[in-house]
Amino acid sequence: MKQILLAIGLTIIPSICLAVTPDYAFDGINFQIGVGGAQTQNTASGTEDTTLTPHPHINGMNSGTNFNGIVSLGYSQSLDRAFEGFFNEEFFKGFNLAANVFYIGGNQVAGNANNTTTANSGVVETLTGTYKLQNTWGVSLEPGYYFSPGVLGYFKLAYVGSTLNARFTCQATDNLCRSPSGAQGNTSSFSRSDSIQGIGLGFGTKFAITEHIYGGIDFLHVNYGSPFTKSMQNINWFSAETAANAHFGQVQTMGFASVGYRF
Repeated sequence: MKQILLAIGLTIIPSICLAVTPDYAFDGINFQIGVGGAQTQNTASGTEDTTLTPHPHINGMNSGTNFNGIVSLGYSQSLDRAFEGFFNEEFFKGFNLAANVFYIGGNQVAGNANNTTTANSGVVETLTGTYKLQNTWGVSLEPGYYFSPGVLGYFKLAYVGSTLNARFTCQATDNLCRSPSGAQGNTSSFSRSDSIQGIGLGFGTKFAITEHIYGGIDFLHVNYGSPFTKSMQNINWFSAETAANAHFGQVQTMGFASVGYRF
């Protein structure tokens, strides 16, 4: 049954698009809004508390998945029309180029790390880290091809910026957890926010519903890692002496279903 419905859909949708849309249905300014989800991973390294053996740490990869919304504003242009009269437009026939700015609403949780270690000395220390991304925005370039006047497929190349919010806690039976102020105790906590940037690659499709309204599906994979990995210096609240070069790299995979309006 699923195969039959899929075959019917693939047959009918292009026919509808051809019936209700002009050639190159997405030329011009467009605005779209969508819903979907993002899986965000955080990989930590260099978090060892070197004052204890074995070293407590929260190294490793953690991930989280969230439901998110997206809004975008962009411009799309069929290339044969853009070069009409200047070059051989037949060479560019069917090809398209679009550019967009977008904003992703809601938190993108990147997981929680928790590690309890009993040192050779008998000291028990628990370290935790929680990570989330907020205020994620981006600029994308989308080269594409019209499979029919109302169906456009494209690749995505994006520059993406976000804010990484991280919170860390330490609890130790030797009362040597160090806070940012320098005070020591059996517990301490520390929070910070950092701007991060990454490069995203993805793909998508748009299909016309009416002359001005269309639907779309997008997927994007973003790597905020090296050289965009943020070095959080002086994380010395674990203890009096700990690694000062902890690194936290983020990777996201996101997908959205959208409805847009072409002006």
